[in-house]
Amino acid sequence: MLVANYFRTSEVQAVWATAYLDGKLKLPGLEEREREVALFVAWCRRRYLSNGEKGNHMTFEMMGYTDKLLAELGLRSHHRGWFWDYFGPGTMSDLRGVGEEYVRKYGRDVVKSGEVEVVKD
Repeated sequence: MLVANYFRTSEVQAVWATAYLDGKLKLPGLEEREREVALFVAWCRRRYLSNGEKGNHMTFEMMGYTDKLLAELGLRSHHRGWFWDYFGPGTMSDLRGVGEEYVRKYGRDVVKSGEVEVVKD
């Protein structure tokens, strides 16, 4: 996947993957996932005609994509406003608080004596 600002996508994907690996996120069935992937690939090929052969480009879909991942987790989208989201430089502070928001919602796993305990702060 090719995006203009990797840190935002990488950060949100990392939070989403953590929730999935911790068993805090339930995925739709295989058929639904395959349909969503096929739809996204077809969309990218039509939207980015010259780049569709190289892979999935998300130059203008990044905010919607990260919003979708955060929504699946029940977390805020962390928008700065439409103009700054699309035309301003992205910085790490744009996602300030996502980790804390995740811990408040799902707790954090603490390993004690070989057993995992979920702690809510």
